[in-house]
Amino acid sequence: IGGYLLLADVDDHVQIWSQQKLVEAAFDGRKIKELSMEHALPIPTEGVKKDRNVFFLLGDEERLYIGTEQKILCYRQWLEKDKFQSEQVFQCKPPGTITDIKLDLLNNVLFVLQSKENCILMFNATSSKQLAKIPLQESLTPITGVVDPAGQIFTVMISDRSVFVYQYNSKGSFKLVQKLGQSVNINPIHYKITMSPQGDLLPVINSLKGSSTTTSTSILLLDRNENYKISTTLVSTPLNRCK
Repeated sequence: IGGYLLLADVDDHVQIWSQQKLVEAAFDGRKIKELSMEHALPIPTEGVKKDRNVFFLLGDEERLYIGTEQKILCYRQWLEKDKFQSEQVFQCKPPGTITDIKLDLLNNVLFVLQSKENCILMFNATSSKQLAKIPLQESLTPITGVVDPAGQIFTVMISDRSVFVYQYNSKGSFKLVQKLGQSVNINPIHYKITMSPQGDLLPVINSLKGSSTTTSTSILLLDRNENYKISTTLVSTPLNRCK
């Protein structure tokens, strides 16, 4: 984030390292001994004892969101060792889990995807107030969210391999504008998908089926301006051709 590398350690902390200092140490061995992290952010472990693994780190230089399977924390002024403030934004109870979180900096909206209850929550990123709850059918689990760089739509990959596209605003209003049956490959669960900077192309992970050694992963680029028709298909090398 910005000029910093963030690492979650096994001692319930998120370490903050300066990328500039790491680069300088890589090119000048004399600086390795002086290299150290800026500071570390403690992660509270109260509540669910086993809920310690960090799955999500996102934000900007003003606020940082740290997410585990059951809770989301917000750290403000996180770059200042003695001034940062933390608060819990959201927590769910087992067996429910947080499957993804995304931040829209343009509309100042934090999206939280939750399983079991199967819903998408919208929070104001400044106040941490919940703006809306988008319910899904009991059989549909939201897996991965994709933020539109233009701040107009939010795309969700669903467990039944479909894609839901929502229109929304900063006040929490939302509307399902498109449902795509693109047979999305949802394994692994935690994809890091982003749209093109222009916000016109949506990448969708898919697969071209063959035998166990000829199946290829493909990425479909869907054109938002053409009702999400396939614009381009990018195909990887089949497994039997990889060395």
